[in-house]
Amino acid sequence: MSVLTLGGEKLWKRGWELLKRGAVDKRHDFNLAVLCSVTASLHPRSRTLVLRKALEEEGELWCYTDKRSEKAEAVNAGRDTLSWTFWSPRHNIQFNGSGRSHWLGAEESQQLFAALPRHSRKAYATLSAPGSPAVEGDSGLPADWKERNLAATNYAADNFGVLITHLTEVEILFLSRDGHQRLSAKRQPFRTWEFQWLVP
Repeated sequence: MSVLTLGGEKLWKRGWELLKRGAVDKRHDFNLAVLCSVTASLHPRSRTLVLRKALEEEGELWCYTDKRSEKAEAVNAGRDTLSWTFWSPRHNIQFNGSGRSHWLGAEESQQLFAALPRHSRKAYATLSAPGSPAVEGDSGLPADWKERNLAATNYAADNFGVLITHLTEVEILFLSRDGHQRLSAKRQPFRTWEFQWLVP
């Protein structure tokens, strides 16, 4: 069905409300997501990361990442369909969405990096790529990291990127003692969503 029933519209809006709150509230359940990509050997690879922006009208989810990371390599190699999963035990809602991903433009990305405090830049400041072999749990940061001022961390901008997933498939699951609900939404890129109730 292409038109939501009243119950479906409520669940769809609730899912996006939680996403938008999660993108701005570090304590919110939807602030953290499990993001899944596919490796070069076609194995799924999941990790937990921070949701940075959720745009309902555009159907977009944003995250920050090191451009040397495995998920970045997947997108650059054309394996750019990423899957996001959020779970809120307080609201009993799971949001799962997937779609093709692309990089935010360099100028906008650099503006976002410039606004990051020094401690937030650590994730992009390692001397070797994330996942590289390390000795005894070494952080990978320069030895003098603690003494560096903000300007001395600007080199990490070269590694910083913003990935944007344009969702084309979404499922929202609501768990309730009165009866679970599961809503599916699909669309072609930049087209209208089509909705369908599913058996939970």
